[in-house]
Amino acid sequence: MPTSETDIISKWEEFGKIAGFPRVGGVIATTHVAIKLPHKNPLVYLNDYEFHSLKIQIICDADGLILNYSADNPGSFPNDKIWTHSIIRQRMEDKEFGESLLLGDCSYPQETYLMTPFVHPVTAGQLAYNTSLTKTRAVVRQCVDTLKARFQCLRKSSGALRYSPDRCARIVEACIYLHNFCIQRNVPFYNNELCSEEVVDDVSTTHVYQVALTENGRRARDEVVRLNFSGALGQSIVI
Repeated sequence: MPTSETDIISKWEEFGKIAGFPRVGGVIATTHVAIKLPHKNPLVYLNDYEFHSLKIQIICDADGLILNYSADNPGSFPNDKIWTHSIIRQRMEDKEFGESLLLGDCSYPQETYLMTPFVHPVTAGQLAYNTSLTKTRAVVRQCVDTLKARFQCLRKSSGALRYSPDRCARIVEACIYLHNFCIQRNVPFYNNELCSEEVVDDVSTTHVYQVALTENGRRARDEVVRLNFSGALGQSIVI
């Protein structure tokens, strides 16, 4: 993720063009990559969809460039656990990326720098916030779709990667590197068969609860609504 003021502002502007969400430095999600049954600790790699996998955490920009990733997480790990133990979280805590925000879904904790949806929006301002966040986060699904369409060894329908988890993680990293190479050099993408069915994780899951909501996180989210979606703030949603 960018650390210079010029690059940070550039990312904010690119994301702002999508749906007007302010100060977005990246959008975060996870996706599963199927692997063969591991010899060690196989149960920890068994995900909720009943196949063994690595769960890949990805942060991308508005163009689908992958800014940060974590490729070696067992498939059973929930998103909040992966996020809490990630290096990028500490870097966000340390303000390495200025006032940039990440956008996640409700499987992530609401923090001062990680914005998540209101599970039950009660004002028009909160609803407008949710709509803007959802539209902006759509780029991470497109990013994962394109990554797996370019490198179909990552698709579950192509079969599981038949190596150790460590080697599978290195394969994923190589695919991410090549994906970014293609994005940065505008390499044409000719495969029109995107694989949205392969995004079988919290990118597409509807959560009915918030994993964690601290007081500071709640205040930060309310302030984003107040400052940026205030045209609708205070109006109750009519059911």
